[in-house]
Amino acid sequence: LLYINNHNLTFTESAAKYGLADTGFSTQAVFFDYDRDGDLDMYLTNYLLSPNNSNVITPRDRSGYSPANDRLYRNDGDNTGAGHPVFSDQTLAANIKEDGYGLGVSVSDFNNDGWPDVYVGNDFVSNDVLWQNNMDGTFTNVVAAAMHHQSYSSMGTDAADLNNDLLTDLVTLDMLPETNERKKTTYSLMNYERYESERRMGYEPEFMRNMLQLNNGMLAGNIPFFSEIGRMANIHATDWSWSVLLADFNNDGWKDMHVTNGIGRDFINADFLEFSGGVYSNNLSKEEKQKAIQRKLASLDNVNLSNYLYINNKEIRFTDYSKQGGVDELSMSNGAAFVDLDNDGDLDLVVNNINKAAFVFINNTTTNGEEVTSHFLKVQLKGDSLNRRAFGARVSIYQAGNAQCLEQQPVRGYFSSVDQDLFFGLGQSSKIDSLRVLWP
Repeated sequence: LLYINNHNLTFTESAAKYGLADTGFSTQAVFFDYDRDGDLDMYLTNYLLSPNNSNVITPRDRSGYSPANDRLYRNDGDNTGAGHPVFSDQTLAANIKEDGYGLGVSVSDFNNDGWPDVYVGNDFVSNDVLWQNNMDGTFTNVVAAAMHHQSYSSMGTDAADLNNDLLTDLVTLDMLPETNERKKTTYSLMNYERYESERRMGYEPEFMRNMLQLNNGMLAGNIPFFSEIGRMANIHATDWSWSVLLADFNNDGWKDMHVTNGIGRDFINADFLEFSGGVYSNNLSKEEKQKAIQRKLASLDNVNLSNYLYINNKEIRFTDYSKQGGVDELSMSNGAAFVDLDNDGDLDLVVNNINKAAFVFINNTTTNGEEVTSHFLKVQLKGDSLNRRAFGARVSIYQAGNAQCLEQQPVRGYFSSVDQDLFFGLGQSSKIDSLRVLWP
């Protein structure tokens, strides 16, 4: 569905008119200018609704025709005289040929060549993909060369420069619990035999935990090369996590991390899975099996968990600041967005919850009473009618020998979009030396 704003507080659904009436099991869309012709194209992540166990190791489908294959739509402009742009499906022509259970998507220029690349986080056994832009309308999946391993069930993703070296890093979320009790009572598919089976079937190495992929620069072919440092960074275990947002929440010039948590039913509880296995092995009808599973599932507890706020220690490590930051209320949270709601120069948080009102966390970083405790720079980008907010622009600032960069791409985290103003924390400094904008 595509809802067009009528400028009178109403919208008109117009996906078919625009060529975007995709019939797949879509999860998330991101608009970006992949061919750099000045207008916004669209990448659509798809999910597979399968009657089979989604964790069964099956051959990878690289035909481009799988129902779980993502889609790439090119904006062809107003080539029909309709008075609006029309999109065409370029999936096969662009070599977007990988099936998967798409949940997260991050668009960023990972190899600093001026062209946007696409990282897709895939759930279950399907591997994540890193689509490197070939600058000719096609993409190549370079994830095997770029990363030694990845999350098993990737949920939300976000891309940002975490160590201020002007290279884009990446975080993906999974489901490894933090507490010993949760680790013992939940079921993990990961074992050596399964790992080897996946590798024999052509899958890349994957493990059930959050990953922080630190960008080290470029290999041959201008492929970015990452070191996975989630454990070292202290962000690898946040339980059943959904959204990750990378932004400077304390305005010290280094990007921090917010993670949402929780699930409606604990259906990876080891006892529940043992019960389910017994039901499926019995000589019951399909309907009887489903009813037995549903009854047991309804008896399971909600998994209310604390969300996380990690502060960047400037040494590629993070400190859990959830309690001190006031974001640790138990909840079943999923989507989240950052925005400066009160126009005081720091980023507030809006968090969506299941069976509970949304959280609105007001950030009090910039002032302590009447005293200004940190400074900031707010950048608003304004483009032409084809890309009004300059999606894909890269803004870098230089300050006392340090550098920061932000990319204008509002789709971040998990099924969410953040504010389109760019915020740089300046700490105690009240000015910068220079600012550089690479226009898309």
